[in-house]
Amino acid sequence: MIVNDPYKNDYDHRPSKDKKGRFRDEFFYKGELHKITLPEEEKKKKARTCLITGILQLAAAVLPGLVEHPSSLVLWVTLPYVCIFLPCFYYIFGALEFMSSGMELSRRQYDHSLQRMGNSSLAIAVLAVIAMLAGLIRMIGHFEPSELLYLVAFIPIFPLLLTRPWKKIDQENKKQE
Repeated sequence: MIVNDPYKNDYDHRPSKDKKGRFRDEFFYKGELHKITLPEEEKKKKARTCLITGILQLAAAVLPGLVEHPSSLVLWVTLPYVCIFLPCFYYIFGALEFMSSGMELSRRQYDHSLQRMGNSSLAIAVLAVIAMLAGLIRMIGHFEPSELLYLVAFIPIFPLLLTRPWKKIDQENKKQE
């Protein structure tokens, strides 16, 4: 077991007897529960929306890589772009976790689903801005028309980040409580 587990205090145990009369530890969850107050069909629909948004974010992140531009040979321009893929996959993992969870989320499930999607979207936005700034700085020094196309290819990422379906789920939950 991990020594620095942030969720270890969310669980407790009590001794119980099994059929043969031996004592066993029975573990149970005592931590904070986040109840999804949406109807189950609505939750499934929102979970699919989150997954589709994650896949579209990944597809939009691929677009700048399809542009052939001279600065793609420069590491400090290319590295922020390549790093965008990590939070894209992390977002998709969070959406899959939310899809597979029930109507009550433990603190761990909440952090690994809705919270993860929010943090990933922020990371995608920051890395996209850094990649655009690196491309812009490179373009100022060595102007090529294809560099403009590279910078414009980042634009489809931002409207997808503004949809924020995980935030809407969280807000609807808090309204109904």
